[in-house]
Amino acid sequence: GYKKVVYLRISNEEQADGDEGKDKHKMQTFKTQLERVNQYLTDHGLGKADKKLVFYEIASGGDPTRPVWKEAIETATNLKGKVIFVVTELSRFSRDMRYGMAKSIPLYESEIPLVAADEGLIVGTEKMPEADADILMGIKMALATGERSTSKKKEISGRRARTEAGIYHTVGISLW
Repeated sequence: GYKKVVYLRISNEEQADGDEGKDKHKMQTFKTQLERVNQYLTDHGLGKADKKLVFYEIASGGDPTRPVWKEAIETATNLKGKVIFVVTELSRFSRDMRYGMAKSIPLYESEIPLVAADEGLIVGTEKMPEADADILMGIKMALATGERSTSKKKEISGRRARTEAGIYHTVGISLW
């Protein structure tokens, strides 16, 4: 069967549903992502993910230096046999169109399909190209890039407004 490398990511601890500071494997947000991936895999006769090949990361999807992301991709490309790289949705792989596409190249050249479980999308490989999936990947990553940019602008303007109102804040948490 296929070896399944699974990459799970949340942007920050605030997305951890009250599980901040917990072991990543025990955080409900990650458990839910893994359940969604496993449901897709079992629905398609691939069996559940091997816990040793599940990678958890708390980092912005727009950060091109994410160490766990790099490790997951390297692990996948170094495995022997048939391998797939699975995320819940393409925005979990990357929220930056340029770096996301660039980081998908080693998978593409290693004949490792990139699977977005929630979207039911399988991005092809060099020998098994999927032109429609490639186009959708580009569109989805471009949209995720734009969404990230809009969110950042909202955060900056919100911080400015709080500062001007005399409210001290850190990473979005107000003291008063």
